[in-house]
Amino acid sequence: MMNKFHARVLWAVVPVLFLMAGCCPPWGECDPECTVTPARLDFGSVELGASKELSIEIKNSAGGELTGTVSIACGDYVIVSGGGSFSLKADQTRNVRVRFTPSSEGAKACKVSTGTGTCPDVACTGTGTLAPVCIITPTSPSFDSVQVGSYQDLTFDVENTGGGQLTGSVSETCAGFLVQSGGGAFSLDAGESHTVTVRYAPVTTGPDACTITTGSPSCAAVSCTGFAKPGPLCRVTPDSLMFGPVQLGYRKELSFNVENAGVGVLNGHVSEDCARFSIESGGGAFALSSGDTHTVTVAFIPTTTLADTCTVDLGTGLCAPVVCVGRGDIGPVCQIFPSYVDFGTIEVGEYSESGFQIRNTGSGTLSGNVSETCDEYAILEGAGDYALGTGESHVVTMRFTPAAAGMRMCTVETGTGLCPDVTCAGEATPPPTCRIVPDEIDFGNVEVNTTAERWVEIENIGGGILSGTISESCFYFSVNPGAGDFSLGPGEIHTFKVKFRPTAAWSSTCYIS
Repeated sequence: MMNKFHARVLWAVVPVLFLMAGCCPPWGECDPECTVTPARLDFGSVELGASKELSIEIKNSAGGELTGTVSIACGDYVIVSGGGSFSLKADQTRNVRVRFTPSSEGAKACKVSTGTGTCPDVACTGTGTLAPVCIITPTSPSFDSVQVGSYQDLTFDVENTGGGQLTGSVSETCAGFLVQSGGGAFSLDAGESHTVTVRYAPVTTGPDACTITTGSPSCAAVSCTGFAKPGPLCRVTPDSLMFGPVQLGYRKELSFNVENAGVGVLNGHVSEDCARFSIESGGGAFALSSGDTHTVTVAFIPTTTLADTCTVDLGTGLCAPVVCVGRGDIGPVCQIFPSYVDFGTIEVGEYSESGFQIRNTGSGTLSGNVSETCDEYAILEGAGDYALGTGESHVVTMRFTPAAAGMRMCTVETGTGLCPDVTCAGEATPPPTCRIVPDEIDFGNVEVNTTAERWVEIENIGGGILSGTISESCFYFSVNPGAGDFSLGPGEIHTFKVKFRPTAAWSSTCYIS
């Protein structure tokens, strides 16, 4: 939106003499003025044998010539660069880098001397700390002989017997070995310890070894060893039962086999606790010698069209449970998502698009006809007849274009008794309306090299969002504060100030955008 501001000024040229504040006098030279940044160097905690460097800046922020000599006289501190004599003219700087290398524990204080009465000295503080020392106990955990299919847990401790902070991350990538607890990142202060539990669960027979890494250069890796001896091995075929759709009132039976593919005796117990599944045969306890097989038969009797699952437990950690999946089937089943379409709030004259989906989650064919008779709604996609097989979907896209403010509802008919109709709702708000007070400014007669000011208000007296950018490109006129972008909701106000400062006698007009 463009608004115009008009001003007329007539005046006589008045000569003005002034001296800008903060400048050096033309008849002489300014004295140097020293600025040191920062005023203090805090190196924090640094381990013995390590170093840390920080910098300061010396600046002549006035005129003349600033001279001095940078030095430091402490055993734990040294100037890396920028030391010695310096001479700085106006706005010139000298960077000084200081290194802290503690030789013993405890707080260490020092100061950087600038060698001039104009510049303050810079205090330095830091603390020397002991480096961490890592002790692992035991360094090589040795597991007993463990039968395949079983497991054993052992632990080791990581301790910081030095100072500072010992950090690392415990991990492994070995088949048959698992960090059960204490894995991942750790951080230990002096005297603290961290316990790690390793589980050995062999999957093949014979000797095993694993290296547990600590992720710290201060800690050695941990070597674990074990030996796997043969045992019973469970093999389930198939490992799941997929019943698919079964008509309500009917039953379907499927079977799986449990085999001992190892040595010794495999003991277990077959059971389930499911409403629409039952074990027809093979339930209860079983004991299988090497090579023996046990057959289990499961029946599915659906009572609803919902997908159903059941877990058949085999009563031993050597055998994974068997998952059974099925669903009932009674013909086409309609699912609409969402059943209520909310187009939200938009301005009159704008539009919003949304929609819904019709899906056949049953069997057979789901047929219907999508239609509506609403003035401010229109079907962009998906109107008319549809026929959906099992699992198929039909997408309907709607557009809401309100002609007046207020809530607008619409019912979209799906054309079948199996599907409910869909309710659409949207609310329209008035468009933004701009009011500017005042919309014209007459500054009148303003004396040369003086400033006249006027405040202006922009208000959104409508709805929606009123946005724009306030700018001008005129001689003698400026906008400050309040120039630039603005965004106003209903009833919100943005203010800006128009300034007129003539530098010559003239009649001026400016348009503020």
